[in-house]
Amino acid sequence: MLRAAIALAWLAIGASCHPTGNKALPRGQSATALAVGAAHACVRVVDGTLRCFGDDSAGQLGDGAPDGAPDGEEDAGAGEDGGATAEAGSGTPESPFAAPRRVAGLNAIAEVTAGGAHTCARLEDATVRCWGGNDWGQLGDATTTSRPTPVILPGLRNARGLSAGGAHTCAITSDKGVMCWGRNDSGQLGDGTSTSRSSPVRVSGVTDVEQIAAGTFHTCARVKDGTVLCWGRNDAGQIGDGTTGTQRNVPTRAIDASPAAAIVTGLADSCAAMPDQSVRCWGKAAKRASAVPVIGLTRVTAISLGTSPTELQLCARIADGSIRCTDDFTKTPALVPGIVNAAQIAGGASFSCALLTDGALRCWTPRAEPFPVIP
Repeated sequence: MLRAAIALAWLAIGASCHPTGNKALPRGQSATALAVGAAHACVRVVDGTLRCFGDDSAGQLGDGAPDGAPDGEEDAGAGEDGGATAEAGSGTPESPFAAPRRVAGLNAIAEVTAGGAHTCARLEDATVRCWGGNDWGQLGDATTTSRPTPVILPGLRNARGLSAGGAHTCAITSDKGVMCWGRNDSGQLGDGTSTSRSSPVRVSGVTDVEQIAAGTFHTCARVKDGTVLCWGRNDAGQIGDGTTGTQRNVPTRAIDASPAAAIVTGLADSCAAMPDQSVRCWGKAAKRASAVPVIGLTRVTAISLGTSPTELQLCARIADGSIRCTDDFTKTPALVPGIVNAAQIAGGASFSCALLTDGALRCWTPRAEPFPVIP
């Protein structure tokens, strides 16, 4: 059982590390899942509710309160009697990572995903709720009105997987197809057009899908036999079909990326964890339009990919529970110090995080050297 404690660290680019005050989840609760968006993150706790923290400028925390305002449900720091203690500060201002806020009106959450400025959750009854920014229709409620609290997707009631991208969202359906909604100017919805959609539309010609990964402007799917299919923007070769420059409005096979065990997508990159526990990537950082091995990553059990427009960060959880990260696929990834028991990892535009087996959360920015964390 994971301990109900969240400890956060923030390192501004070029600055020294300053710890935030540690905040706790409700006493007796444990974190069980993690999702990181562009500048916000969410954790699911054992009672099936959701707590989010970070940027709330578009309502992506889902508590209905204005950005930066407490909502009356905010969790107090636990101190000595609640399992989380704050590290000694150094006179620095309070971090923007305040106490996680409870997402309004949601229970029985099966899965959570965080995008550019929106968040979505799949419930145990296979329905989907989304909240936050909606200027491209990424909430899927047939409007372009941003929502500070969750709204149900009326056109999707059979979801079995979910992924939020920059301003679009995709779901695996019960028949193992894919439906997407939101921004589509780069073809990232995969419906054969470049028309944005405020309601779910079916991706063309995709079946037997096991995993979906929505990036900033493109999307990839892993099918049952391990084949990787991608669609959307392709300016850096992130589709993986050997070409660059021409966007793909329908799914296209990624070369040398199969059979994949897991996939992740970022701004202009895509990566796959392979059955032999290696990692292959394609796109901007790989400088290739087809999948190539990442040097120095072996015994990999999970991967994450950041979405920063200036600093790529590929991170991998190693079989021993440690984490290694890199922004250069030609160099051996650096070890994140102090993490030896990672259970889950996730990356966004501003930071990456690891959920540890003891319930603690460690976060770092792409250029953090050497990726300091709060013990």
